[in-house]
Amino acid sequence: MSKQSSQIFMKGALTLTVAALAVKVLSAVYRIPFQNIVGDVGFYIYQQVYPIYGIAVAFSTYGFPVAVSKLIAQGEEKDKSRILTASFVFLSLLGVLLFLALYFQAKTIAAVMGDLKLARLIQIISLSFLLMPFLSVARGLFQGKGDMVPTAVSQVTEQLIRVGAILGFSYWFIHLGSNLYTVGGAVLFGSIMGGLASSIVLIFFLKHRRESIFYVHRFSFGEMERRLIQTLVLEGVAICLSSMMLVLFQFVDALSLYSSLVDSGISKSAAKVAKGVYDRGQPLLQLGTVVATSFSLTLVPLISASYQESDYESVHKSVRIAVKISFVIGLAAMVGLLNILVPTNIMLFENGFGSNILAFFSAGILLSSMALTLSGILQGVGSPYFPAIVLFIGLVVKYVGNLYFVHLCGAVGAAFSTVLSLMLTSLILFLKIKTLMRIQVLTWSSVGQSLLAAAAMTVLLQVWAFLFRCLDFSGTRMQAALEAVGGVFLGGTVFLVLILKMKIFSKEELVLFPFGGKLVQISEKLNGRNV
Repeated sequence: MSKQSSQIFMKGALTLTVAALAVKVLSAVYRIPFQNIVGDVGFYIYQQVYPIYGIAVAFSTYGFPVAVSKLIAQGEEKDKSRILTASFVFLSLLGVLLFLALYFQAKTIAAVMGDLKLARLIQIISLSFLLMPFLSVARGLFQGKGDMVPTAVSQVTEQLIRVGAILGFSYWFIHLGSNLYTVGGAVLFGSIMGGLASSIVLIFFLKHRRESIFYVHRFSFGEMERRLIQTLVLEGVAICLSSMMLVLFQFVDALSLYSSLVDSGISKSAAKVAKGVYDRGQPLLQLGTVVATSFSLTLVPLISASYQESDYESVHKSVRIAVKISFVIGLAAMVGLLNILVPTNIMLFENGFGSNILAFFSAGILLSSMALTLSGILQGVGSPYFPAIVLFIGLVVKYVGNLYFVHLCGAVGAAFSTVLSLMLTSLILFLKIKTLMRIQVLTWSSVGQSLLAAAAMTVLLQVWAFLFRCLDFSGTRMQAALEAVGGVFLGGTVFLVLILKMKIFSKEELVLFPFGGKLVQISEKLNGRNV
């Protein structure tokens, strides 16, 4: 890879990373006002069906576009039309098959979930799989040519339209006094609107770039097409599985948690509220994971490029930095949230219900951050299947854990099984990378110093909480917001100062962060010399 092509590659990767970060932040944040509008039962209804949409999005955003782009980048220009046509035909058949399966088996899936009223909502969201073929192939075409802008613009547009429609429809239908299941159907249709808007954006770019994804007169089915389909199925699905880890965990909860709560003797209405309260943890887990992995995962394209050039010294160096960033920031997010959990719950969701459940989700931030970073690294060094296998094991542990622990201790048991599964997944992936590369991925000094900084942050935040209790405020949502936001600022500041003071990150590593130059200057002032 030449220096110029490497720079183009990294610029394109950065463009997609920024777009993905914006999309993930929006995907986590919108659920908070949405829950405030529809309440815990409305949130339960939405979260039961959302994972199906999340799977469709993962297919059309991460898995299949990456596989198609790889085929385009590695193939000859003369074969481009065959690659695109075969990919579009195969994914169209797959999309229609998934749509039909979901649409006509909606009642069966709803019965497994324990709520037959969800059947109509499942049928609505099944439409998203009809958009998957076009979105996947169009994005894959542009990415394979090194043009990341169309993908980035389409992703952000899709999420903006979707979030706007969800919040707008939910507010409007609640104002009209509609049934909560009707509200759920409306907001899920809003998600379909986001996919349609993304398709329109990509059509515009195809016309502007004078490209096409389907060539009727050149369509055939030979040895090349069979190899293409094999690549799409194996690599596309493998990449998808890792990227939608948290969505699949939510899907397991959708299939088993509500029905297990009802089977344990809880009334259906109480079980819906309990599941809705439980689902408060999803945006917190997702947002914390996004923050922790947004920096570490930016190194994965660099790891992949270095690996392809057999520059193993650069690979090992980037792997160490990525894992360290994921661990340190994931630890800070986990410990910080644990210390301000109750006021954060009240600030975001109006009351403190389920704070014990959210505590487990807080612990999951570090584990999910590590798992996603380690999965990305393994994919970058040519091992896309191992993370998928490990994730499958994790899902089995999660499902079995739900069946056992929910009957034992309610919704808390499902949160515990999530943490248990993430812990096992992270450990296996960590050991795999350590064995594969034969390097010390994470040093004990980095771990010890990070834990020391987290302990100091805990002391400060506990003093902060004690002061609020002593002042005996009225316990309003505004007070909770002041305590939570102030805690984020104080805790984040002391943690940052300490990791800079202890020089957990070198100057070379600090520049990888946003405002890296400023961080280097602060570190030099704290230590009285260059780092």
